[in-house]
Amino acid sequence: MAEQVGDTITPHLPPFITSPGDTDTLFAVVIVFIVLLLLLLGIMYLKLHAIPEQMAHQSNHTQFQLVAVLSLLALFTHNNLFWITALLLATIKLPNYEGLLESISKSLVGISEKMSGTVDAPAVELSDASALKEPSDTDTDTDTDTDTDTDTDTDTDTEVATKSQEET
Repeated sequence: MAEQVGDTITPHLPPFITSPGDTDTLFAVVIVFIVLLLLLLGIMYLKLHAIPEQMAHQSNHTQFQLVAVLSLLALFTHNNLFWITALLLATIKLPNYEGLLESISKSLVGISEKMSGTVDAPAVELSDASALKEPSDTDTDTDTDTDTDTDTDTDTDTEVATKSQEET
């Protein structure tokens, strides 16, 4: 009698209800759908956070590393201010101050070379003992040393003056 009741009820049940002991196909399909949906949402979330970094990389930005760090901070801290700042830095092209400063320094080196008449001044090494030598108390010829120094300074000044007159 139980078999007759089960057979009469089964045709009236919706198709997503399974018989006891059968696999639930709707449950399996929903689980696969949710796992795929979570994977796709995760990929979309990571791509969204990488947008400022990709923009800065494509335009060869000078602030690329700063944009990358801000994007990572926004990703790990969930702070939208970092992401917005990274996006603004990636879209706005800031002037290249480094190139301007290099140009100024090269111009100043050229001017100083023209004024001094030397191409490269020799650098004093710190390991050189004579450069690090402190004046001793035994030197009594300080007056004659200064006289010769002023003579060489005067000679250098006259050489610079004659070179500048020759150039004009």
